[in-house]
Amino acid sequence: MKKIVIALLIALLCLLSACGHPVAEEEGNAQAVYFLMEGEQGRTLAYEVIDLQEDTLQLQIEAVLEAMRTPVNTNHTALLSEDIQVRAVEIFGSTVVIRLTGGYDQLSTIGRSLLDSAITLSLCELEEVRYVRITGDRSNAVGFMSESSVVLED
Repeated sequence: MKKIVIALLIALLCLLSACGHPVAEEEGNAQAVYFLMEGEQGRTLAYEVIDLQEDTLQLQIEAVLEAMRTPVNTNHTALLSEDIQVRAVEIFGSTVVIRLTGGYDQLSTIGRSLLDSAITLSLCELEEVRYVRITGDRSNAVGFMSESSVVLED
């Protein structure tokens, strides 16, 4: 009886440890990249899985940001549009600072919030990244965002 209870507890812990992570670690170089999806219930963020081949964190971040420009699914819309350029990517331990130029400062508050959330969720899927800070030319960062600070309704 004890063995059954212990086996059930271990199975439950394994299930709970995967919560919030759409891409399993066993999938090798799989990486979730977030896009905007508009449906009957309104706008939400949806992800697509890409195959990440880069070996350094800097290159992985750049590849994720570039992948965010071109969704494969026709129901998804890129939030990181071509008129928004990445001026700099700075890495400080587990924190990444993204400096954007161009159209970022012209985004509405909701548009900026959606883009910031998509970038944060996409980059926090990388093992080494825990926090993301995003700034524009004239807009200051709201603060440090993490995967848990992004609230999405199901």
